[in-house]
Formats: sequence, C-alpha cells, structure tokens
Amino acid sequence: MGIDIRFLPPEMQRQALQKMIAQQKPASAPIVKAEPKYHNTPTDSRGITFDSAKEARRYDELMLMLRAGTVSDLKLQVNFTLQEGFKTTDGKRIKPIIYKADFTYHRSGELVVEDVKSEATRTKTYLIKKKMLRDKYGIDIEEV
Repeated sequence: MGIDIRFLPPEMQRQALQKMIAQQKPASAPIVKAEPKYHNTPTDSRGITFDSAKEARRYDELMLMLRAGTVSDLKLQVNFTLQEGFKTTDGKRIKPIIYKADFTYHRSGELVVEDVKSEATRTKTYLIKKKMLRDKYGIDIEEV
C-alpha cells in the first residue's frame, strides 16, 4: 500500500517526485552490446556459432579432412576434468577445474586435442590448464 503524494506538503511532493523519477529507467535506453574480450567476431558456420571467425574456418578445414578420411571422430567443445570438485573441511564447495578443447579428433589412430589460439588468448590460466592436461592425461594441445 503506497502513500498518495497529493496529501503531502508541496516540498515533500517535490522530493517524492524527484526520487520516483531517479528510480525510473529510461524507456528508450539504447542496448549497448559489449565488445568481446579478445576482439573476436562470433561466426556461424554450418549452423554452429563459433567464438571467432578463425575457429569457424578451422572447423571447415577439419570437415574437409574428415570427408577425405585423414581424421576421424571429430568432436567440438570437449571437456577434460583437470581436478575434481570437492568440499573443504568447513563445507565450502570448490568447483572442478575444467579445460574445454575447441576440437578433438583422431589422426593416424592418435587422439588430437586442438585449440584455436591467438597470442592474446594464451592467458596464464590457459597455460596452466595446458600443463595440467599434459600431466593428468599425457596430452599436448595443438594450437592452431
């Protein structure tokens, strides 16, 4: 139940109106789309949206290789658990550490884990996960 401001003294009416106006969002506020963190351009290819045009081009190349029979079992966005999640002694939940590969496939019977990278996307976190993947699974990431 609200208060009818018409019954307030003029000074309080003015203050109440100013507060109500300040709380309102402009109806025609433009929607500003955030610039991607690494200045990549999300790109669609074959009905799939990729994080970058470079990743979409690589997918097209891998599809040609798949049709030619030089690679097999092509998969996108495969997760590798590098460390399981757990609860601390005080009950705080710690999330697992996951590495998500852009592509995995088999070439000459060997599993290939591939990541499309630019110099800007070789972050400290990525480099640590790359080492953890090698340590836990014996897999080296091929950067394209």
